[in-house]
Amino acid sequence: MIVYDKGQMAPSVQGKYPTLDSLYNTIPRDTREHMERVGRNSNYFYHVLCERFPEQMRQAVNPQFSAVSEELFRYHDLGRAYIPDEILNKVGKLTDEERQTIQNHTIYAANAVESIYQFPYQGQLLQDYFDIAMCHHEKYDGTGYPFGKKGQEIPLLARVCALADVFDGIVSWKPYKPKQTTGKQAADIIRSEAGKQFDPQLAEIFADIIPRLPE
Repeated sequence: MIVYDKGQMAPSVQGKYPTLDSLYNTIPRDTREHMERVGRNSNYFYHVLCERFPEQMRQAVNPQFSAVSEELFRYHDLGRAYIPDEILNKVGKLTDEERQTIQNHTIYAANAVESIYQFPYQGQLLQDYFDIAMCHHEKYDGTGYPFGKKGQEIPLLARVCALADVFDGIVSWKPYKPKQTTGKQAADIIRSEAGKQFDPQLAEIFADIIPRLPE
């Protein structure tokens, strides 16, 4: 049975969605917009790294990745499709259980593969998807989730995505923020987290290119 409403999904049933887009479109629009911005900014940052460190990037990243890099970075939060809307859209303070449910969106990346009739990425590209979607909330000092990876244990593509993801959270408008955070302020915050939340080398490069990001 094909369903288009995640509320109708049964966890034990595979192939609930015909395409990746049909699953993606169940995610609330503001979250999709965040995913699209992170996709563009991650992709821009990734290509900056490819230009600056061509040999290292060729050795570190699947050669097929560049052709679909923006798409795969965009789908970093695809697991949010499996979070109930009442939690995902909650305005007030989250309970510990609700916070854990949201953090589980990294683990739910695997659900996406199972719930689409034919997931569009296979082989190493599928591993790239998992690396990004499951590890973009890991922190360089090992205090992130879901696995507590640290340093170089965190896949490179996830370390790239993490910077664009946090940057978007810093500069995006929030109803509780007294004023918009500037790009310069965001760069200062990112530099202050070098070696803690972020890969220090990547953090410095990302902070430097903030004025040139597409979003």
